[in-house]
Amino acid sequence: MRILFLLFIPCLAFAGGPKYKHDPAKLDDEVNNVYHDMRILTSAVSSATASVAILQTNSTNFVTVTGNQSVAGVKDFTGQLLGKGTATNDAAAAGYIGEYVVSTVGNVAAPTSGEWGDVTSISLTAGDWDVTYLGSMNAVGSAVTDQNFGIGTTSGNNSPGASQNLDFANTTVGTKLPTFIKKRFLLTSTTTVYAKMNFTWVGGSVFGLGSIQARRIR
Repeated sequence: MRILFLLFIPCLAFAGGPKYKHDPAKLDDEVNNVYHDMRILTSAVSSATASVAILQTNSTNFVTVTGNQSVAGVKDFTGQLLGKGTATNDAAAAGYIGEYVVSTVGNVAAPTSGEWGDVTSISLTAGDWDVTYLGSMNAVGSAVTDQNFGIGTTSGNNSPGASQNLDFANTTVGTKLPTFIKKRFLLTSTTTVYAKMNFTWVGGSVFGLGSIQARRIR
């Protein structure tokens, strides 16, 4: 490369450039300076080319400003995070914030008076869930004196982790007394959550009904 510059620079005199023929030392200095600058420029171009190649290879690792994108891994945003909700009537997919699970039933026969039983249940995957249960009772030819509804992770005659009790004297046939219960569940694996009932009564039959709903909050 240096030989090329040595051949090129003296020609500048014929193009109206600097006159170096009477100052060989100055010519040699200029050749060295240009050669040094070219090496720096070549190195800069090589670095820029490598950076572009890396950016192209790892473009999926960057959050873009526009367009749809799926970003894997855990991202920690220390500032305020603002996001718009959905603009249509779609539902959050399984595993995403906002996922919704529900089970609604009517007239499930209660077990023996004074025992816990299951009205219905839902299956929730690992995560942070808010679970609510709106329960009601239907007495047919019965004198009911105690009503309990609950939410728990154990089926059958087992007391739930969260419950609501209502005592009264001799509830008459067909009376429905709604009860609302809400509980947070932090789950490490897929778990069945039960809507539970427990009534105390004499004669006839008693049924539990209602709806258990869960929303993934994060």
